[in-house]
Amino acid sequence: MLVSAVAFFMAAYVLSQEMKNWQSKHEELQAKYDKDVADLNKKLKDAQDNAKDADDKRQTAEGKRDEYERLTKEQATSIKTLQDDLAALKKAKDALDISFDKISGELKVLNDKNTTLTTDNDTLQKEKDAALKAQKKAEDDLAKEQDDNRRLRNMLKLRTAERDALREETVAWVSVYGNDGIRLTRAVMKKPVPPMINGRVNNANNASGIVEVTVGKDDGLNEGQTLKVVRPEAGVFVGCVRVETVYDERAICRIDRKMTRSVIRRGDHVTTRIK
Repeated sequence: MLVSAVAFFMAAYVLSQEMKNWQSKHEELQAKYDKDVADLNKKLKDAQDNAKDADDKRQTAEGKRDEYERLTKEQATSIKTLQDDLAALKKAKDALDISFDKISGELKVLNDKNTTLTTDNDTLQKEKDAALKAQKKAEDDLAKEQDDNRRLRNMLKLRTAERDALREETVAWVSVYGNDGIRLTRAVMKKPVPPMINGRVNNANNASGIVEVTVGKDDGLNEGQTLKVVRPEAGVFVGCVRVETVYDERAICRIDRKMTRSVIRRGDHVTTRIK
């Protein structure tokens, strides 16, 4: 009985160990199976991805092929168009060659005409230069005559002013010495001829009638003398001033309103006699 029990326990133990070994192997086989399944799934996924990439590449290649065929057709059309354009350009060139020969002939004729016109133009230019030279000389002569005429007019104005001044002085003398001419002649003969004095207006106040001149006692000027005022650059008689106060090198005069025709300015000339 004891032996049987020991044998049973021994068998049970052995069986238990076998069960453990079998379970361990089962777990190892299960792990290996799971690993193999995972590897197969991974390979399957990789195969599917590769198949998708291959399909994408196939579609891309087909698209490129279609694009290439399209571009080939367009290039063939462009080549045909260029060939047609080239043929048209050749015809146009032939036409231009004909036109160029014609234009060259016309250009030669025009060049000959231009040479003739240039010669005629040179002749006309010389004639024009001669005419301009003659016109310039005529204008210069006219300007000179106008200047001479202007000087003669100014001189006539001076002489006319001098005549009017002498007439007024004569009227004044006649009123003093009578109308019979005898006493006037004697007075003129007895009256000493004053020295000729020339100077300039230094300052002039036309409102107050006071004029300062650059001549005085040193020049032989005396109080009561009359100085005639002229403007040489314009050649006109301006008027007369009467000497009131005389200094050595200057004098103060008063404008004779009756004898003065224009505004007296600084720089105007004063003289005892108009030449």
